[in-house]
This record gives sequence, structure tokens and C-alpha cells, in this order.
Amino acid sequence: MGADSDSAAVLRDTVRCYLDSERSVSMVARTMHIAKNTVLHRVRKAEKLRGRPLSEDRLRLHAALHLAKTLSPM
Repeated sequence: MGADSDSAAVLRDTVRCYLDSERSVSMVARTMHIAKNTVLHRVRKAEKLRGRPLSEDRLRLHAALHLAKTLSPM
């Protein structure tokens, strides 16, 4: 998730939105205009890359994702 690529950025945005919406797959799907299954796939992929559930140390992850977006050079 920390890689500097377009796919990693999409994954970070999805996870950030997921945490912003209190882990509501439906809300993320509506907000990002993607299918619920796409949200679930990205969440699972993030958990696999992270090696643990997104709910573990959630506040720190959420803060890091917001900082990454804020400090991004784009």
C-alpha cells in the first residue's frame, strides 16, 4: 500500500474512504462510484498487503492515510 504507483494510490484512497465511512462498503461504493465487490476486493487486498486486518491499529492507519494524501506531491 505504501508503493508509489497508481494502483497503490487507488488502494490507499479506497481504504481511507472505507475508514472515513466507518467501514461501510455501501457508502464507499456510492462515494467512489464503484461496485461493492470492488470495495471488498480492495479491502481484502489491503489487508493481505498489510498482513493484518484494517481494524487492527485503525486510528494510526487512518491518520497515516490522511497524511499521505495531504503530503502527496500531486
